[in-house]
Amino acid sequence: MAGFAHTLKQDYDKRVKIGDNYAFCYSKKKMAELYPEKDFSVSGEARRGTQESRDRFDAKQDKKLARLKEKGLVAEDVKTLKIGEFSIGNEKLSVYPKGFNNKFFEKTDGYACLSDGNFIAIHASRIPFLIMLSSIIAATLAVLAVVLILLLTPAPPEIVEPENPLPAVDPFVTPMEDDTSSKVVSESGGGSIRIKFAGPVHIYLSENRAAITYSNPNASNHDVAVELYLKDGDNNEYFLGRSGLVPAGNTLNQISVADRKVEIKEGDYTGRIYVHSYDPVTGEKAVVVTDINNVKIVVKP
Repeated sequence: MAGFAHTLKQDYDKRVKIGDNYAFCYSKKKMAELYPEKDFSVSGEARRGTQESRDRFDAKQDKKLARLKEKGLVAEDVKTLKIGEFSIGNEKLSVYPKGFNNKFFEKTDGYACLSDGNFIAIHASRIPFLIMLSSIIAATLAVLAVVLILLLTPAPPEIVEPENPLPAVDPFVTPMEDDTSSKVVSESGGGSIRIKFAGPVHIYLSENRAAITYSNPNASNHDVAVELYLKDGDNNEYFLGRSGLVPAGNTLNQISVADRKVEIKEGDYTGRIYVHSYDPVTGEKAVVVTDINNVKIVVKP
């Protein structure tokens, strides 16, 4: 097996790392300046890197030799594909024939001089760079995919809340069992309600609720929601509570007064009930608000 020795040159322009050491050589650019006609020879190729990586590379070539022997492409007495060892500093690199390394996975890092016009091409693996490049490409494609998805996915329609949202049906409504009235037909755009209220209203402070009997007969062609207010001696009104929707043909039995805007004590008061009407088909709130005045309110503990 041939031995190749590194020759020092004053005009080396590149330094490559071999194991824990550095060695000087010519770059590809410098070689083009020195040999514009490419009239130099390459005796072989040596792969740089750590000792561990070089050992793995040599082991890979031994497996390659075994496959070549199985195919009858190499004689059985051939021990190795190496043609020699290249001594550079205190490192010894395996030398393989020119053109032996895969040009896609290997790159030429530089040229170390053996003698005038004769060189060893020092190679290094491209795999770390290719892995990094693949990661960058994958990340870029992922970002592009997200951008495309965002661009191609139509924006959800903007939600505009109605000025007078239709209330949910109140949980404390029950069907009117004795209601035999018929639906009243109104002119287009019109409507009517029938009021059936039985007072007084009883408020239970400990339960924050008002017991009420307000019915919206089937004859009404609008659903309703009621608001309960308390009046003082100066006829000022204070909010006590609001119901949910009372569909036609149902009776409201109670209203929560937990959100009342006034402090009240046990006793008798006067109040007012406001009745808001809603079209059961379109949900449109009627402009006209009906009221029941001078409602007796009895507050209990």
